[in-house]
Amino acid sequence: MTHRRLLCALSTLRWGPRMLAELLLVNERTVRRWIAGTAVCPEAIVVWLEDLARYHEARPPPEAE
Repeated sequence: MTHRRLLCALSTLRWGPRMLAELLLVNERTVRRWIAGTAVCPEAIVVWLEDLARYHEARPPPEAE
């Protein structure tokens, strides 16, 4: 996943680097490196994030009454 695709998925999910780091139990610095493109995001995480982003786009939250 290019860092742009990672940013797009995180934006769609409305997650920041801290949230992703906490979910994956990795250092936030690692996530920031993925976002900056100075480190490669593992393929399993790539697939997971893209799936979540697609699901989120296809099924937005219901409107509050």
